[in-house]
Amino acid sequence: MTTGPAITRWQPAAVTVGTESPVLGEGCNISDTLSPIKLSPPDAGFRSGPQTNALALADLHVTPYPVSSAVAENRRESPQKVSLPACVTGALAAARTEQAWLITGVKGKKLRVSVATNAIASQLDAVLRVFDVNEKKLLDVDDAAKDEFEIVTEFNPPADGEYTIVIGDRFWHGGVDYVYTLSIAESGPDFALTVPGDAFVVRPDKALEISVSIDRRFGLSTPIGVSVEGLPEGVTAEAATSEPKGDSSKSVKLKLTSTRDAEWIGPIRIVGRTGEGDELRRWARVTPAEGQQVTPPLLLKVLGKPDAEAKKAE
Repeated sequence: MTTGPAITRWQPAAVTVGTESPVLGEGCNISDTLSPIKLSPPDAGFRSGPQTNALALADLHVTPYPVSSAVAENRRESPQKVSLPACVTGALAAARTEQAWLITGVKGKKLRVSVATNAIASQLDAVLRVFDVNEKKLLDVDDAAKDEFEIVTEFNPPADGEYTIVIGDRFWHGGVDYVYTLSIAESGPDFALTVPGDAFVVRPDKALEISVSIDRRFGLSTPIGVSVEGLPEGVTAEAATSEPKGDSSKSVKLKLTSTRDAEWIGPIRIVGRTGEGDELRRWARVTPAEGQQVTPPLLLKVLGKPDAEAKKAE
């Protein structure tokens, strides 16, 4: 816990990759005079927000899609229209409320629909429902799995026309921290990477192995190259390949070795790429622990050679 300023949510909760977007941190003990910060994120994913004098407890959703925010009139009875692909942000500011988004679907063109809450430190236990123009419920989805807090699903429009996507809370709770991002785009093969921890140590006399779990989604059947970015000079990592079939389809191991004399500590990123023309690139996240909200960055500590460290201390 902290008694100082802490950011529990960003406004908006999502920004478009590569565009200059103003974001404002909100939360506990935050000064009313805090000004929006402009940033131009180069990569998509869930990222730490811009540096401020407040402790950031929420990640920022960086998306490749245009971002829209919910208007005050957005509710189940008056859905807000949005063009696809899109990433929309909203908040269930009061109990027993819902927000709704009106989209146009094409028969036979599957849409990937995902809701992010846990990654942005939201209190929302999201439920997603899709209705047609006759109020017939076509889809009803809760969390993806028992140990996950996000929704990732597909919607296959049965006919050309308009559909309403409704976001609510499983227990009908609400509040300023019940925020979400909803991403809607044409579906296609995808994958996700997770690692079991957020801190790793490389010793000069022993290689470090990092196990990377691979979740192939929506029929992905191509190899995935997995590598490490951000390594310091003197540290190398053998890239690994996840094949569509066999043991490596579900997990691979990265092997890191060091020839450094001096100690080093810093952030790294583990990235997977399909390597095709329409390359998919995804960064590994830490498997969420119970009660964990913000995804921590991956940190690597490289121990220096004992003789070199001793000479440095003399």
